[in-house]
Amino acid sequence: MDQLTAIERLVGGSVRYKEKDISQRAFYLHTRVQIYISAEEVRCWLVLATDKNYYDRKVFKERLVKDKKFKDLVWAAIQRIVDKGYFYEIDGNQLPLTSDLPREDFFRFIIKDPDGVYSGIAKSYLQGDARLSRDTIVDEMWGCMQDLYPLYDLMSYRLVLPGSQPDVPKSNPAQKYDGLFGGAAKITTKNRR
Repeated sequence: MDQLTAIERLVGGSVRYKEKDISQRAFYLHTRVQIYISAEEVRCWLVLATDKNYYDRKVFKERLVKDKKFKDLVWAAIQRIVDKGYFYEIDGNQLPLTSDLPREDFFRFIIKDPDGVYSGIAKSYLQGDARLSRDTIVDEMWGCMQDLYPLYDLMSYRLVLPGSQPDVPKSNPAQKYDGLFGGAAKITTKNRR
């Protein structure tokens, strides 16, 4: 069973993908770190959710509310990128990630995030930025990806595929998945013995 089939089984009918998107296993339906290029800017962007799917973001926000240790992990990861030009963006509204940003203001901004809009952490470079010269662009984007990966690992939806854990009850495999989000589990397709 592949990951998307497992997610569909896990959440039932609550995620409304377009049938075309499911069959194509569209990458843009999932949390990802991407390089976005337009005529105005280049952006290294940890996209938490898109306008078509906000399941990753929903689970992330629920964990922030329910799990103090998880909230502490997210805040610690944010501290590693403060004052480096990153911002948290929700539907075009940006919150600069600076060392003087109060912790509760950061989390309040995320929690009010509405469903169905773009959301994530980004660093933006305007056209002509010297850091994006032919000689430096690869190193600059690689550095951004390294900065954002620990946050991706916390924010992305992860699960152990049904049947891969001996203690998962056959009657309702979703019961044992609570807490396996945000890097707590790696995807596996092999049965453990």
